[in-house]
Amino acid sequence: MIVCKRVISYELIPAHLRAMRSSSAIIGFLGAATSNVLQKLLTGSRAHRADAGAAVTQTLQSDGICVIRTADQAFNRICQAAAPLLERLRSTRGRQSLGGRDFAESRASALRTENADLFACVEQMLTQSGVLDGCSAYLGHSAKLVDVNPQINDSSDDFWQRVFPDLPSSPLPTAYLHRDASGGDIKAILYLSDVGPDNGPFSYALGSHRVPRTRLTDWIEETNDQSGASGTARADRQSFIALPAKLQRKCAFGNDILPATEIATRLNAAEWTIEARRGHLVIFDTKGFHRGGMVKEDERVVLTCVIGTARR
Repeated sequence: MIVCKRVISYELIPAHLRAMRSSSAIIGFLGAATSNVLQKLLTGSRAHRADAGAAVTQTLQSDGICVIRTADQAFNRICQAAAPLLERLRSTRGRQSLGGRDFAESRASALRTENADLFACVEQMLTQSGVLDGCSAYLGHSAKLVDVNPQINDSSDDFWQRVFPDLPSSPLPTAYLHRDASGGDIKAILYLSDVGPDNGPFSYALGSHRVPRTRLTDWIEETNDQSGASGTARADRQSFIALPAKLQRKCAFGNDILPATEIATRLNAAEWTIEARRGHLVIFDTKGFHRGGMVKEDERVVLTCVIGTARR
């Protein structure tokens, strides 16, 4: 299943097509999958304007992450277009009991078919700011906006604190630190609210996108993630440790790192915690080590955007 998803670049197919709730959506999904496969086979690197997004490209290459301030007018248009989705998400979150809320319950998926205005505003901002050109140059192929996901986190979200449900809780300096085995090549997080030290600032281990890995490693980690073997419940841990040593790999590794160890110290030293006012855009390579959403006070409201291309 993982191999098939990689071949068709499943996560780079828009969310409204991945749902496949109608015959037209199924046809659209097959068309997008075919297009992704053909792009891998037939297209090579394309030249992009050296001036547009050059700073984005250079910073991604060196650090794996870049932060820019969006133009006020573009930001205001995005906020207006995102307002109905955020209101609906707040209502859904309000029906959940305080505490015990999973990460997935804190976000929603905007559909291009239903939220065309939001996609248009985000695409215009990414184009005018040079982000799409910068990401295209970084990836070596033309990048596009794939998904837009509104997200709200507040202090009632405790998924990052209750790491091991069968064990006493204790502070973990690298809790929730992970990398993405699948998904888009680049993600961009737009802060819709001011984010200070207690509002769940996003953080990234600078330069971690350059850690060597193979495609086989990605497949192993993604397979363990999707099969549940990388979970932190007792049964999941038992399944993971029963695997052969070469297959004991996972993307969400931060929960397994003991405090006061050399690797924990090095990761924390490399970590950049991004506190910024609303309107700032965080662009990062998802293969680097990152985490976010650990809110202690008030809330964090963001749009998480997937930017990518069907790479070979």
